[in-house]
Amino acid sequence: MTTRVAVADRAIRLGGFALAHAALCIADGFGGPLIPFGAVEKRRLGGKRIIMRFAYVTPVRRDVEMSIERGRREVEAKLPQFKSHAFAYDGYAWYSGQAHPVQADRTDALFVEINDGTMEASIRLAQAYRRSMSGGFKLLGLPSFARDDFSALPTSTAQLNEMLAKGTRSHKLAASRWAAWST
Repeated sequence: MTTRVAVADRAIRLGGFALAHAALCIADGFGGPLIPFGAVEKRRLGGKRIIMRFAYVTPVRRDVEMSIERGRREVEAKLPQFKSHAFAYDGYAWYSGQAHPVQADRTDALFVEINDGTMEASIRLAQAYRRSMSGGFKLLGLPSFARDDFSALPTSTAQLNEMLAKGTRSHKLAASRWAAWST
């Protein structure tokens, strides 16, 4: 028996899966930036998830900015073929935690852009994180959400976080580590 899922719910859950995959890549990585990737749900394969990485290399180095821009365009261009898509990359955000609630500090952040064929504007989330010199990895607070067209979010932030959490738990390799990363 298939369960019908509201479009935004399905897309946000895919975004949670992409966020978990990005966190796993950073936590298990070697200190470099995340290779941008798109996560999609294929219509004809019953919602099977596929990850596509985008690493554009120049003769001198891997061009992260070009990888993000071209990867985003490729995933958006293919949206009609998929139920939903999420595009994840690494960057910086301003974060004010409990230690300095008024003063914001620049920190590493994972960004995930989420869409499906019926949404008027993508939803973008940012999840701040910190790596320690000893190789540890911690998520800082809860993700923040925004719409690309600055319109109101389709539901409350609490509901978006609940849908996102379902998606993070669906990533089999990251689900068991998510609680440790979040404390």
